[in-house]
Amino acid sequence: LTGIVHDPKCRRMGGVAGHVGILGTVDDLALFARMLLNGGGGVWKAATIYLVTSVQSPANIELKRGLGFDIDSSYFSLPGELFPKGSFGHTGWTGTSIWIDPTSESFVIFLSNRNHPFGGNVITLRRHLGTLVAKATGFDFSTVKKTKYCKTKYCQ
Repeated sequence: LTGIVHDPKCRRMGGVAGHVGILGTVDDLALFARMLLNGGGGVWKAATIYLVTSVQSPANIELKRGLGFDIDSSYFSLPGELFPKGSFGHTGWTGTSIWIDPTSESFVIFLSNRNHPFGGNVITLRRHLGTLVAKATGFDFSTVKKTKYCKTKYCQ
């Protein structure tokens, strides 16, 4: 399978860039999300998961990011109204996203191509989808403290 990436910035970088989003099948991405929730196994060790799910940004930077995942930034509204700080995710230019919440042990995978055929914006749809998924878990998010970023069992 060959083709030309839709993202113009990624195309200028030779077709490979981390900002493009997540790629794969829903089944594979669900396995990946479960591996992160379980603290490792398979491809990544617990120490690696700690690095991607805990704040790695310098203290003087307002945006809080792990290595490859957003933890608390202007993008944090994307998982919707209920997923708390401590959840983490990755979005991409084409509209794809994955958001994982260790407190409710749930995740949202959204595969899209907002650029094809005419461009568009999926931010509002992502937010609604995240809120709907969080509600569907039946988890009481009001019991979650909103202050600590890494709430996974391997960050305690």
